[in-house]
Amino acid sequence: MPGLRSARISDRAALYAFLARLSPGTVQARYMSAWRSVAGPAADEETRRLLQRDESRHVVLVALDGAEIRGVGEFVVDDDSGAAELAVVVEDAFQRRGIGSLLLRALEQLARERGINAFTGDVRYGNRRVERLLHATGWPLHVQPGFGGVRFSLRLEPCGN
Repeated sequence: MPGLRSARISDRAALYAFLARLSPGTVQARYMSAWRSVAGPAADEETRRLLQRDESRHVVLVALDGAEIRGVGEFVVDDDSGAAELAVVVEDAFQRRGIGSLLLRALEQLARERGINAFTGDVRYGNRRVERLLHATGWPLHVQPGFGGVRFSLRLEPCGN
């Protein structure tokens, strides 16, 4: 299982390479866009967004396999609601190995330490992997239809509390 740590400026080249390895389907599922790849200027901008951040509001974890990044999980705090916007992406060849769950659990712990009580986000219609990941937490989950997908809210507490 890969190791997790906070993304660092020194991860620039590894992050850029990770983004280039994502399939068109994974890119479209993660970014909910018509993009077929994250390359060139899009990769530059995404790498910059992930690495040059306000770490008090934007947490980015990388799943490392040696020097290679295999997954990225992040949340951005919404100061007004006590919630944070969540996103997770795992390299295609490493999906279904528990990396997404590992990232989600680590992000949950960091969110709780910051007083965050819910994760929110958007999931493209038909993205069964993310739907299963969210349901597997056992946390209270609320979804509502949106444009091109569903908007979710996942309370950060076990069911029944």
